[in-house]
Amino acid sequence: MDYILDILVTVYECNYDSEKDLLEESKALLAKLSKQIPELSPEQFREKYPSISQMIAYLDEWLTN
Repeated sequence: MDYILDILVTVYECNYDSEKDLLEESKALLAKLSKQIPELSPEQFREKYPSISQMIAYLDEWLTN
C-alpha cells in the first residue's frame, strides 16, 4: 500500500504543471482501488492513513484557491 501511495505522490509531483487535474485523478484512482482494497474506503483510509488523508485535504484546499 505504501508503495502505491509513493507512486501516486511521485506522479503528482512530476506532473504538477500539466493540464490534468492530478488531485482529482488521484482521488478517482483511490475510489476505484477502494472497491478492491477495503482499507482504501474513505472511512478506513482516514483511520489507517491519517497523514495521507490530511495531505489530500491540504492539497484540495490550496490547489482549488
